[in-house]
Amino acid sequence: MLAYLENKFGRFAIPHLIPGIVFLSTITFVLLRFQPDFINYLVLNPQLILQGEVWRLFTYVFIPPTVNLFWIIFALMFLWMLGNGLEQAWGAFRVNLYFFIGLLSTTLIAFIFNWVDATGGFIYSTIFFAFATLYPNYQILVFFILPIKVKWLAYFSLFILIVYFFNTSFAGKISLLIAHLNYFLFFGKDIARILFQRRSAHLRKKKIQSHPRPVSEAFHNCFVCKKTDLTNPHLHFRIAADGQEYCLEHLPKAIPK
Repeated sequence: MLAYLENKFGRFAIPHLIPGIVFLSTITFVLLRFQPDFINYLVLNPQLILQGEVWRLFTYVFIPPTVNLFWIIFALMFLWMLGNGLEQAWGAFRVNLYFFIGLLSTTLIAFIFNWVDATGGFIYSTIFFAFATLYPNYQILVFFILPIKVKWLAYFSLFILIVYFFNTSFAGKISLLIAHLNYFLFFGKDIARILFQRRSAHLRKKKIQSHPRPVSEAFHNCFVCKKTDLTNPHLHFRIAADGQEYCLEHLPKAIPK
């Protein structure tokens, strides 16, 4: 589906979209330093949009996440890195699609729950989670000093969102889920497959532990060629999405080796 959309509409994609947003956020930050009230013309306010101020459908994403000079440098550099990383992995069209789904989701939430003064916080959250999923072992310097893999920051951010989810109102819960719709659309299938494989491996391990096999019985058995770890000890085996075990040679092509 994504490949079809990219072939059909890829020429309309905006290259370097997220770095461009970083540039506009930088300009916005400077303006807000001199004129703090300027933010009132940028936030996503459904009532004012219905009165004709349609630019608010886009300008709220330019609002910087902080007004602190030190933190804004770190935040915008980080967002720039995320955008470049996503575009290297996906290309401009998919980054555009991912971003605008997040934009549409946040706008939808604002109108459903009359969310006044909304900003792009949730959109940036989904961008970060996408980057962490694609580059889990990428190492960054927190405070420009402490090296840490991005996946650990993602786990911490996820923990914060879970705490928020269980301590917010029903509207807040729905808002959080809808705002992260783009992440679920892009990564939900892969996450479900990984969880299924882990559960299958766990159940298989429990079964083996509860019914110890004879020494002469194979632990791994390819569903296609019937080779085992006893007859071919050099082979590697994987459990596919259908629950069957395959050697790498016969592993279904849709499943990464």
